[in-house]
Amino acid sequence: MAPKPRKVAVAIIICSESIKAEPQFLLVSSRKHDAYVLPKGGIEEGETAAEAAERESWEEAGLIQGSATHLSHICEIPDPSPHNKSPSKDPSDSSFVPQTVYHFELFLLSGAPTLADDWPEKDERKDRKWVKGWDALEKEVDWGRRAEVMLKATRLARERMC
Repeated sequence: MAPKPRKVAVAIIICSESIKAEPQFLLVSSRKHDAYVLPKGGIEEGETAAEAAERESWEEAGLIQGSATHLSHICEIPDPSPHNKSPSKDPSDSSFVPQTVYHFELFLLSGAPTLADDWPEKDERKDRKWVKGWDALEKEVDWGRRAEVMLKATRLARERMC
C-alpha cells in the first residue's frame, strides 16, 4: 500500500470592521519555537479541512467556535519534504509522496475579535496576538523550513481578498 501524507488544516483568521479596513490576523505562539504561527493541526477522520481549521483555532488560540465565517478553501500545498516511505525523494518525480499536505482555510470575523479567556491549549502557548495588515502577517509568521508553503498560501488569500 502506498504511503499517505498527513493532512493538516491551517486557519487564516481575518478580523476586519469593513471590507476597506486593513485586516488583522490571528497568530499563536509556537509550542516548539520562539515564534508565531497560524493555528493549524491534523484533520481528523470524518472532518473537513474547514472544520479542522476552526477546531484548531479554538484549541490553540481560543477563537470561539461559530464566531468566524468560513469564506473559502484557499489551496492545498504539499510539503516539499518526502514521506519517510516515499518511493522518491524528488518532489518533481511522479512517485513522490509528501510528508504533509497543508489545507489552507480562510475565515472572517466581523467586528471585535471573539477570543475566550480559557481554552484547551492556554497553558501550552505563551501568547496569541493580532497583527495588522498583510505585510505584517508575512513578516510575523515563522514556519522555518515551511516558509515557502506559508507565503504561497497567504499570497493566494491576499489575492482573493483584495
